[in-house]
Amino acid sequence: MPQKRTILIPQGQRCGSSQEPIYGWKETPALCAGGLAVHAANKGERWRWMVTHESSGLALGVLGAMTRARALANMAAALDLPFDWTLDESQTLKAMRESRGLVDAVRAIGASD
Repeated sequence: MPQKRTILIPQGQRCGSSQEPIYGWKETPALCAGGLAVHAANKGERWRWMVTHESSGLALGVLGAMTRARALANMAAALDLPFDWTLDESQTLKAMRESRGLVDAVRAIGASD
């Protein structure tokens, strides 16, 4: 069952050696479970609801949806994959780069919308 929490979403591109977002971080209320979070999208995004990697704030754009219910269903499907979404940002990005199967499975979830 997702829990309500506040997460940090990067605003703008990350740059420099510290990889801090150009415009800082935005606190956003979210429903969180297993290292992923569902939250309302920023204005101008393709989707109204986003699924985001909780520890890094990086959006999994392909899992976004027009309704909160669909975004929660997409998050639940991603949590069912054989992957630990609670890993930190560098470990998660490394796993995504090295595992085409994981990337394809995440894309398949998003393709169902």
